[in-house]
Amino acid sequence: MGYLTCVDYDGTIYDTTKYCALQAQQTYIYAKLYNCTDVYHTEDMLETAKLGGEFLLRHAYRASDGRCFHSVSREGKPLSLRPNIISEVYFVMAFFELHYATKQSNYISRGEMVLKTVLAWIKDSGTLNSYGMDTSYSTLSDLGHVLRMLMAISEHNPTKLRQHKEDFAYLTKRILQHIQRSNTVVLETVQSTGEVEGAV
Repeated sequence: MGYLTCVDYDGTIYDTTKYCALQAQQTYIYAKLYNCTDVYHTEDMLETAKLGGEFLLRHAYRASDGRCFHSVSREGKPLSLRPNIISEVYFVMAFFELHYATKQSNYISRGEMVLKTVLAWIKDSGTLNSYGMDTSYSTLSDLGHVLRMLMAISEHNPTKLRQHKEDFAYLTKRILQHIQRSNTVVLETVQSTGEVEGAV
């Protein structure tokens, strides 16, 4: 199950490693195509999405701490973790979209679990530090990914917009700290306090 994503221009598979963020992105896209288009609202497309979802359920998630692996082997053996939350963000998006397509409770329950964890992490520097993430600096890309995640899960369920109103406000405030130098530049990193010394 899952997908092989390291494919050359001629179709040659040059690496069978499965990168969980890519697995989740593909799962999300296939489920989204099923949910939002007529031409791809087919059983084949739904089954293709579920191939990724079932692989992620079985192999991407580490129950001991709520993390999702960065990469696993073709068979699903864990290979690496990364000091960011990209895999978790796309995991959430994939499972919310799959639940909308299938109404299967296992997808939404796992998606809600990881969503809660991601939102707690983004506000809790102590937890992220323990995973090797440097929280002395705020990274625009991480904040943007989490904001995109909240927007995605709200598309089919507008009540999520109200439920996560404070999270949207918190992320927006943090993101605006990256607009610096009299609104002339957007910096990828600033200090977690919003200061720009040493930022890029």
